[in-house]
Amino acid sequence: MSEAFLSEYEKIFLLHGVQDDLRLDGRAPNDYRPIRVEFENINNSYGSCQLILGDTKVVAAVKAELDTPDVCTPDMGKLDFFVDCSANAAPEFQGRGGEQIASQIVNILTNLFSSKNFDLTQLCVVPGKKCWHLYVDIVLLESSGNLYDACALATKLALSRARFPKLKIKSDDEGQVEIDFADDVDEVIQLNVESLPHSVSVCKIGNSYVVDSDLKEESVTKVRIMFGFDDKGNIRYTSKDGFGSLDPDSLYSIIDIAKNSSIKLQQFYTNAISTTNNEYYSS
Repeated sequence: MSEAFLSEYEKIFLLHGVQDDLRLDGRAPNDYRPIRVEFENINNSYGSCQLILGDTKVVAAVKAELDTPDVCTPDMGKLDFFVDCSANAAPEFQGRGGEQIASQIVNILTNLFSSKNFDLTQLCVVPGKKCWHLYVDIVLLESSGNLYDACALATKLALSRARFPKLKIKSDDEGQVEIDFADDVDEVIQLNVESLPHSVSVCKIGNSYVVDSDLKEESVTKVRIMFGFDDKGNIRYTSKDGFGSLDPDSLYSIIDIAKNSSIKLQQFYTNAISTTNNEYYSS
């Protein structure tokens, strides 16, 4: 978890405020910071977006190529992630610190968007022979807390805007497959990503729990629980970060906080992809 440089008195002031349901920026425990998304800002990609969550800024771009399916999953495509932490985004991104954070984000996204949650069969072109291999490149431009949720939401938004050319498939008498682009360049394929989970990170500060913690709040966070909720409110992913402990009796309240916040993220996602503009903002 990232840290801001706070004195002990500042940390005590922050802790007491959270315990009284008063965060430094005036938000309630289950409130997110303002979110802004801009689409199609990367020209050489199939779909892209820039997401700004508070002062955290990330860019996600989807690239693709035709590949051979894995032997164990001949009717599925492939999805891989690459995360680059800009050294200007945060001091801890310099050197190998950025590599460690990038590796953590890649692991979370890989599990969150696994074949259990993402229908990879829609990436299949010819079963056992050809499929789409998607690469989601994410660049962290500014870090101000809650990188996991920001990267996950940016990924889902970029995938929702991705458009792939429709292909023509021909096979000869010997079973050889020939793949070509459709004659009409306007014929494209859009992925169904509606059920992909949203990531909601709940941080324990003192004996209280908050979502979307900023850098100052992360500096006093001992444990963070990450949930992945689909569009129906089902939990599809969980993980724990940090060395703090959790009271088993508080798990139900933590899940309630996370679930209520996931509803807000789902509403933002629905409004963002429905907009006719390339930009959407939610306060």
